[in-house]
Amino acid sequence: MTGISESELRELLRKADVRPWELLRTREPLVEELGLDQPEVSDEQLIAQMVEHPQLVQRPIVVSGERALLARPIERVLELL
Repeated sequence: MTGISESELRELLRKADVRPWELLRTREPLVEELGLDQPEVSDEQLIAQMVEHPQLVQRPIVVSGERALLARPIERVLELL
């Protein structure tokens, strides 16, 4: 996955109306390595790590106008229609 800027990630989170944890690839080994699986990790820390390590961001994220969603399963895209 190519990089994502902090402002782009924050915009996706806003459009999807989710917190960073909901877009985190929790099975990614890096999550445990970085200690992101701990309850005291803040949204700000998650965002910073997701920007630094884009492989932590689940995908695909589909954007339609002012809405976005994690399209997993892919049929979720229909919710944007």
